[in-house]
Amino acid sequence: MNHLEVQNVTVSSIIYYHAIKSEGAPLLLRATIRKVFSDNIACQYSWKRTSLKPNAEKCYLVTTCKYFISDICHLKYTINDKDINTILQKHFVHARGRVTKRKRPDCSS
Repeated sequence: MNHLEVQNVTVSSIIYYHAIKSEGAPLLLRATIRKVFSDNIACQYSWKRTSLKPNAEKCYLVTTCKYFISDICHLKYTINDKDINTILQKHFVHARGRVTKRKRPDCSS
């Protein structure tokens, strides 16, 4: 097995694990993409390519996730490809906000 096959097996096992546990397509998509792309890594990508950040939409891992996820979502849930892209895009768009929110000190005390 080469490196790309190992990545595919790992990604597919993560997706199927979350597909069994999840109660809806958005939850499945968010849980899966969080496991593959943490917020810190997602901050280094842009959904559409910029001059400073690479394109997440065309990234190998994202396209692999979309391939597996869309099959599961179409079989198990009623969701179209546009909605899948919207949910995945929001993960990358809001990653920086989640990272900075985690770094802020707790103001409740």
